[in-house]
Amino acid sequence: MKQVGRGALLAGGALLLALAITGGVFACGFTTAATTFAVTSAAEGLASITENSASRPTLTAYGLFQGAIPCGSLFTVTPAAGYPGDLVVTVSIANADELTKCYRILAMKIEVRDSSNNLVNNIGGGGNYALLNLSNCSVDLYLDGSDTYNINIGGGYYVTHRYNAAKWGAGSTSPILYADIGQR
Repeated sequence: MKQVGRGALLAGGALLLALAITGGVFACGFTTAATTFAVTSAAEGLASITENSASRPTLTAYGLFQGAIPCGSLFTVTPAAGYPGDLVVTVSIANADELTKCYRILAMKIEVRDSSNNLVNNIGGGGNYALLNLSNCSVDLYLDGSDTYNINIGGGYYVTHRYNAAKWGAGSTSPILYADIGQR
């Protein structure tokens, strides 16, 4: 059996020490690094989504208050002419981090109505609305490509924190909703 020399043991120890030190530096660098999100536009030809700003609901929130969220229109989805497939529209809360500073509970019923203003059964389980809240910040709505649809808030409720409203920050009481469309 060949014996390992003192120099080889020192070299091996130095290598292990270097790995331990640089591994810690990499871990520290990873947890403090900044990330830039890449954004690309959605595929064209499926449908268009337009904002309905005229009848958007508004909230008046202040500390230790509860109230109802009024009904209102959010988006109109118009499938492209001749599009033969089904669509999935994902409605999400974009500023949930800000809203949690203000609201303990924020729950909105997201519903879909067709061009005749009939409720559309658009949820996988057979319901007429999807519940969008601070725990479930994104909902999927399933539509066929044969009609124009309005995505609405069908009501809801909220409960604010007891904190002083001055500490909430600008814009923290206003939900920002966005819609994304895809092929199903």
